[in-house]
Amino acid sequence: MVIVEEVLDMDLQQLMQIENAVFNQDAFSKRLMKMLIRNHLIFHTIKLTEDPKEIVGFIIVIKENADSANIINIAIRPSEQNKHYGSTLLQYTIQQLSTMKKITKIHLNVKTNNIPALKLYKKFNFVVLKEIENYYRNGESAFLMELQL
Repeated sequence: MVIVEEVLDMDLQQLMQIENAVFNQDAFSKRLMKMLIRNHLIFHTIKLTEDPKEIVGFIIVIKENADSANIINIAIRPSEQNKHYGSTLLQYTIQQLSTMKKITKIHLNVKTNNIPALKLYKKFNFVVLKEIENYYRNGESAFLMELQL
């Protein structure tokens, strides 16, 4: 069983460990993560009921404009990947966003070579809108994806 809950200020250290382990040189800075803890549309963590102090992963959503939200980050500890925690977070988040009257679409960017993430997003009916070359700091390209609610 898992617990999905709102992020807390005290979660920062664990969030940064996960962020750095998953994204390496493309990881968000500690300063940016602190800002996002305070200013977000949705920022949830996922924990196991057996150890509710340890964060397994997180998702961050910001408001993009009047009718859209942007999932700017979803990360699961490398040791906990492929256990459906990402699916659980994404499903929970989509459900929450769908209850927000003005939000009609969700966007996200994903590396074009991140096959597991692409499969996950396509499973939830996200579609590729376009490819953005040199999107990431290391020069890799991204797909801009969208889900219509």
